[in-house]
Amino acid sequence: MQDVNTAQAQTEKEKIHLQLHEIETFKTKMDELIAEGYDPKLDDGVGKNIAPLQKKGLLRAEVLKANQLTKSLNADWQPKKWSYLSQISTRFVTISRNFL
Repeated sequence: MQDVNTAQAQTEKEKIHLQLHEIETFKTKMDELIAEGYDPKLDDGVGKNIAPLQKKGLLRAEVLKANQLTKSLNADWQPKKWSYLSQISTRFVTISRNFL
C-alpha cells in the first residue's frame, strides 16, 4: 500500500482542494447572479448576456471594454414584436391573393 503522505500525494490534495474552492466560489457567484435576476435571452445579444458574468468576475478574461460593459449592463432592449410582423405578413398575403 502506498503512503498517502508522499510529496506527490500532498501536492495532489492541495490541487484538489484549490479546485473545490474555485468551484464553490463560482457556484456562490452564479447563485448571487441568478438571485439578482440574471436571465439571459438569445435575442438580447452577446454583450447584454455576458456583461453580468464579466462584472461578477466569472470569465477567464474581460471580453467587453469598460464602455461596452457599462452600455450592456444598462441596456434595456425590448423584445422584437414578431407577432406584429407576422400579422403584417398575413395581411399582405391576403391582399395579394385578392388582386391575383
